[in-house]
Amino acid sequence: MALIYLAPLIVTLFVLLEQKVYRHVERSQAAGARPLEILAAHFVTNGAILVIQTGFMMVVSLLYFEAQVHGSVLLLLAIVYLEGVAGIALAILMATVLDNKLAALVFVYGLTISLWMICGVFWPTENINFAVARQSVQILPLTWPIETARNIMNRGWSIDHTYVMLGFGSATFYAVVPMLLSYVVFK
Repeated sequence: MALIYLAPLIVTLFVLLEQKVYRHVERSQAAGARPLEILAAHFVTNGAILVIQTGFMMVVSLLYFEAQVHGSVLLLLAIVYLEGVAGIALAILMATVLDNKLAALVFVYGLTISLWMICGVFWPTENINFAVARQSVQILPLTWPIETARNIMNRGWSIDHTYVMLGFGSATFYAVVPMLLSYVVFK
């Protein structure tokens, strides 16, 4: 789950930064493309690549590693894809704000290590002893979607369960808000 957030983030970020270096975005704007069209083109293109990445990840997880899914595979696929969309949205925002690849690399490295350590990738967030820290972790972009995927796979929960809805809500929030912010910054 965390890899499907990170892979599109890195690819999208570095493609956009490369286009910034060679001034492809400025040329597109000079040719008459509007900021929304440029952002939408990147989002749709990377979203199509994400379909392939998500499908490959699910096939490897379910067939090769024989992961058991007690709930809906389509619901699991939806939360994984939505988390990848959140990674794309964050990458587009970062590319509009950052100017060079070194700054992007440092940001991605710091983000990845910190998120993987505290969002439930390596161990459950329930093991965090400090109550304020445990509550603060709940607002991070990977925490609820990871719990949602676990609950779908292990407990067979469906979309009508509160924790599953929270995971989809969190992933949607982290997909929509960065896209809106990048539109405002890019304009």
